[in-house]
Amino acid sequence: MNAELTFDRDGLIEQIDIYKRLKQNGYLESAQKELESIERLLALVQQSHPTEFEALKARLAV
Repeated sequence: MNAELTFDRDGLIEQIDIYKRLKQNGYLESAQKELESIERLLALVQQSHPTEFEALKARLAV
């Protein structure tokens, strides 16, 4: 049985944008917590949606 992960792509993009704003505005502790949450989700996305993972990882890096 192959259970594919479903995820909210738009929600994850919004979370990445929030992380960037927190970091840019100097809220480093909050940004770090947000980044940890994003990285956990990206690890799950990588397993079932490798193409999406690459796009989201690139967005995080920008």
